[in-house]
Amino acid sequence: MSCVPFTPHLRGVACVTVGIAASMALLSGPAQAAGSPAAPVARPATAPITKLAVKPAAKPAAKRKTKWVLQLRYRITKPCRIFFNDPSRTTGANKSWTLTPRKSHKGKPTTVKWRYNSDRKWAVVSVGGHGYPHWGYTDRTKKGTCLGTSIRQAERVALDPKTKKWVPVSYYPAGRPVPSRLHYGRSGKVGATKQHVGWRKVDQSPSGAKIVRRVATDENATLRDKANFVIGNVPKGWRIGLTHSTRQNGHWTKVRVPKLKRWGYIETRALPGHSTPLQSGAAPAPAAAAQVSTPAPVTPACHWKIIWPAAGVYPTAARTTAPLKVKHAGDTVGQSCATAHNTAENQTYVQVILADGGTGWMRRNALRPA
Repeated sequence: MSCVPFTPHLRGVACVTVGIAASMALLSGPAQAAGSPAAPVARPATAPITKLAVKPAAKPAAKRKTKWVLQLRYRITKPCRIFFNDPSRTTGANKSWTLTPRKSHKGKPTTVKWRYNSDRKWAVVSVGGHGYPHWGYTDRTKKGTCLGTSIRQAERVALDPKTKKWVPVSYYPAGRPVPSRLHYGRSGKVGATKQHVGWRKVDQSPSGAKIVRRVATDENATLRDKANFVIGNVPKGWRIGLTHSTRQNGHWTKVRVPKLKRWGYIETRALPGHSTPLQSGAAPAPAAAAQVSTPAPVTPACHWKIIWPAAGVYPTAARTTAPLKVKHAGDTVGQSCATAHNTAENQTYVQVILADGGTGWMRRNALRPA
């Protein structure tokens, strides 16, 4: 049997079948000699024409936009020795502590957050929790490392208005080893080249500036580069060289730390005078400027633990926009001593430092000093 197109002007495809003999006659007709009688061709019976229903192409499922996870969480496989500062650069005593794996609590292993590889031997990690410091250097060599593989990470930040369920907006799979890239940390900023998209180089040797005087720190602090990557810890009482160079409206001040042979930025609140910047800048205007008081220093703890099941981190000291992220009970935030009171909401907000170097605001009622 063969199929002959019929009524081609229709959108649907309709065809009728003809017998083998009729098909042969159609094919052999033009090849007949002149004058020879034409073989009778049976007119095919007309088949009922039906328009084929064409289903519209299915729309591709909308992909949920996921955020780039900045601080990757890894389980530790054995007691993990963590140094306050880079052992290859620190002069004099370099304190350390040991993080020991505990029995899993509700299936959760003991973990640390990897930030970047300082060199081929040392990795910078965050441990969170109580005490000081929250950051340190640990061995990343194959023989000496305590770092195992990654755990699955999905951060819940908002409720889906349709399903009324928490929506995961960041994701990293389980079972991955620590990245091997040196001197680069994961970043939300666009990289200079395709190779660097999602990564930012850590400036472990920031440039210097004119030292105006030498002082001792009043509080424990972290030393950071311009992009806010931690490059060391500066405990209370350490002597530093002070400059007039600041950033983020005076929140960070550039200093030289002789014990670390490094320049960098420390929190201004750790300097003598408690949160008095050497060079004042215009304070950022919050969304509800008329309703929010000027930020002021509060408790010297400067680190906070979440006590609510979930608490939003907002771009300003007001709930007028969607939260940048949501923290959960037990999480630790901080390294800022500033607060602001929103009179319209009758809420006090605490400023917190984000992983990418930015700042956010959280309701004080959701926190307790860590």
